Formats: sequence, C-alpha cells, structure tokens
Amino acid sequence: MTELRALSALVHALVETVSRDLDRGVAPVVLPRELLELNKWRASRFGTDADLVVNSAGDVAPFAQLLSDVLEWVRSAGVDLGCVEDLSVCAQMVGAGSQVSRLRAAFSSAADLRGPVRHAVAELRAGRPLWVD
Repeated sequence: MTELRALSALVHALVETVSRDLDRGVAPVVLPRELLELNKWRASRFGTDADLVVNSAGDVAPFAQLLSDVLEWVRSAGVDLGCVEDLSVCAQMVGAGSQVSRLRAAFSSAADLRGPVRHAVAELRAGRPLWVD
C-alpha cells in the first residue's frame, strides 16, 4: 500500500506541477513518439537500472537521476498537496533496486531457475521487495 500511495502522490504532484507550469506559459518538453517507445522498452527491459532518453538529441540519463530531478521539480506541489512524505517513498523504491536485479541475484545464489521462482513467490506473499543475501 505504501508504494501505491507513493505512485499516486507522484502522479498527483506531476499533474499539479504541469498545470502550474502551463498557467505560467511554460510548455512541457515533449519527446517524439519513437523516443517514448524506446524509453518504454528500456524501462521494461532494465527496470530502475535503465538509462532513458531525455531529449530529441538522444542524450540519456540514469532513471534514478531522472526521478530525483522529477521529485525536486514537483516538490512545491507536493508540499501544497500534503504528500511530500509519500513522494519520498518513490526515491526509496528506486534505491531498493529493481525486481530484475533481485531475481538475477536469486538465480546466482541458487544456480537454477527454482531460485528466482521461489524468490518471486516470496515477494508476492510478503507484498514487498525482499533482498537476496
């Protein structure tokens, strides 16, 4: 539930921030569709370890840095909306690593596919990320 609150707070703060920017005459940066599709693929392939395209020139940045920048950008709206604490959970979620990296670690420690399957089931039952020792 904590992660759901965090993502809801992020969406709410993003909408409020973009609305405020538009009211001030500041248009959002819009990437071409093919770059958005590329970012979607990178995010699905690499999770929170992804490097994402940030502009039409093709420059990339790590997702963790981009999220940090976005959280700073929406902070004022988060304060006004009373959701700064929930927003801070977004950064914690990224710091915890992606499920892909946890499943790879489970595979490495078990040396077969049963390790990641057991780990995925354990995470589902726990309702939260679990770390491989």
